[in-house]
Amino acid sequence: DESEAIEKLHINASEAFGKFKGKNVITTGVDFSDRISRRSRTGFGVWELKGEGEKETPMQKYQRLQCEIKELYDELSQIKEQAREEEEAKNAADILGHVEEAGKQLQSLKLYDSLGADLATTLLDPQGTRLKQLETQIEQFKTAGATSGDKGDKGAVDDGPKGYMKYEMMYLPEKARMQEIARLANLEQRLARMEAVIGSSDDKLAKFTQ
Repeated sequence: DESEAIEKLHINASEAFGKFKGKNVITTGVDFSDRISRRSRTGFGVWELKGEGEKETPMQKYQRLQCEIKELYDELSQIKEQAREEEEAKNAADILGHVEEAGKQLQSLKLYDSLGADLATTLLDPQGTRLKQLETQIEQFKTAGATSGDKGDKGAVDDGPKGYMKYEMMYLPEKARMQEIARLANLEQRLARMEAVIGSSDDKLAKFTQ
């Protein structure tokens, strides 16, 4: 029966098959099973890309470049397959080689290894990281308060006001801070150079769409 609540999709099976033909799923470190264990199963990850004009962190810029390189590679591969002239296919193949090399250089950065998991996570989602840290400290504070209330000694000396959490922020040593700034500056430079080499997808594809 016809119903406005049901959306019918008309899919071309041949076109869908051609789109995914030759594509493989990278299953390294991925487990899609429903088995229950303490170790969390990972089937996919979520990347949040900033909107136009918004300030990106180095990790967000790194992820955006990964997405753009993959999109450019897929578009050029499609152009190469559909090319009618040998010269057009050759140009697409040459650019594909450069894009593939840029992707390898991007992978060679190994941000999580060079920056460390904690710093990389903080750069990826600084607000979320601080919020999680604060939530953890609040839970620890609540647990400690309940424990001290159950086992408290009436004769103990009162060290200060109860029911408050003291939150302190400390500066890292100057040397460590400068090293971190230097690493981030170096990362920004490498990402900027790679972005300059890749250029805009529209610019790269202009010669094939004319």
